[in-house]
Amino acid sequence: MRPPNGKRWLSTLAFGLTLGLPAVAAAQQTKSHFGERDSFVVSIERIFGFQGQNLFGQNNDSIGFHPILWGNVGLFAVQSSGLSFGSTVGLAHVRDLTGDDKDSFTVARLGPRIGYAGWLKQGFGYWVRGGPSAMFLFSKQENTDANGQKTTESQNMELFQLSLEAYVVIAPTDHLGILVGPHADIHLFGLASDDVDSDAKKYRSAGLTVGLMGDFW
Repeated sequence: MRPPNGKRWLSTLAFGLTLGLPAVAAAQQTKSHFGERDSFVVSIERIFGFQGQNLFGQNNDSIGFHPILWGNVGLFAVQSSGLSFGSTVGLAHVRDLTGDDKDSFTVARLGPRIGYAGWLKQGFGYWVRGGPSAMFLFSKQENTDANGQKTTESQNMELFQLSLEAYVVIAPTDHLGILVGPHADIHLFGLASDDVDSDAKKYRSAGLTVGLMGDFW
């Protein structure tokens, strides 16, 4: 005697789940690494290492813990296909850049990025990214004229670069990584008032730096 259709359907569903659930669980387990799962990444980048830089036409090499001016916070979405997109941001106020306490400037940074992340082997992955970068500088200089009167001069400047980053991701634990790798900021163009020398409207850098990242899903 054949069971009613309803019972047959339930039997088939139960049998299918019995076979399918272990396969789904196995697939989730194999796709549990960075670059193989949908995740949201928060990073702190360029906080340690070496950078050779040219800002305002002046070369400057920095080794060790970099000033916060050069550090970035990154916010990214990473898909299970490895595709990543997001941006780095930064903000800093700097005094005494030229040895004069009367000089100061504020710099804001924005760096949209698109890239690809993947997994190499246990504990190691990679993350390659690229995109435009922009630096917005707001400077202030205090001067004293021959009569002893103080005046303040302000200057705004926008600097644009093409940025490339190639990180090795060292993951000592799940959802935590150390970013190690080279980067380059290639000058594109700069905007400022006519009285600013063209060499001063440039920023470029290259280096090998270290950062931290955490991913959430």
